[in-house]
Amino acid sequence: MWRGAPTGGRYTMDSWKRMTRPRLVRACRQRPDLCDAGFYHFRANVADPAVRAEMRQEFGLSKKMSDNDLMRYRYILLPDGNQAPASRTVHFMYTNSTIFKQESHLVEFFYRDLQPLVHYVPITFHVSDVTEKVLWARQNDALCERIAKNAYDYAATHFTDENIACFWFRLLTEYASLLRFAPTLTPDYVSHQITPARHDWQYLLQHTDYACTEYRYASPVHVT
Repeated sequence: MWRGAPTGGRYTMDSWKRMTRPRLVRACRQRPDLCDAGFYHFRANVADPAVRAEMRQEFGLSKKMSDNDLMRYRYILLPDGNQAPASRTVHFMYTNSTIFKQESHLVEFFYRDLQPLVHYVPITFHVSDVTEKVLWARQNDALCERIAKNAYDYAATHFTDENIACFWFRLLTEYASLLRFAPTLTPDYVSHQITPARHDWQYLLQHTDYACTEYRYASPVHVT
């Protein structure tokens, strides 16, 4: 199951049929007994009225579904859009549904830990095998249940406030080390402070899965 918008680049008469999300919807429309994928609205990247007309003619517009609606389904598709579908990936890992994730060069910081057929079912970059993978999943129900459980266990263990704060701490610290100039503050500067839930930065540094112990700072991180 998938619902969304036709994103992932500028849709033109020459390009739109080759874009990932139209490929996905087309593949599912050819096998409606296996998967259901559809667009429920257009965005500014589909500005050409002729492109919209062609897409409406081929696909129509499907009824919008919320993420909560999608959670009711056993299998959830995760194609790329304008970026890696990070927020949806995290959200759906908590659902006990099996995620079918497109193989892609777009990454999020936690993708290095996710393994195909351990945390998700992989589909090719061009999503040409999506119906084949659904057929495979139906024949391997017990394995897909384990995949869904593995995804849930990973999310529950790693996506804590402390670990996410630690990731941003390390990212900003490493980024700052690459700067070759002295940043200056604008007159409208407002300081934002990241503080862990325990209000104890040393505790955060010593108890995370992302090795924050190499950074020994007594004060919270200031993000400008």
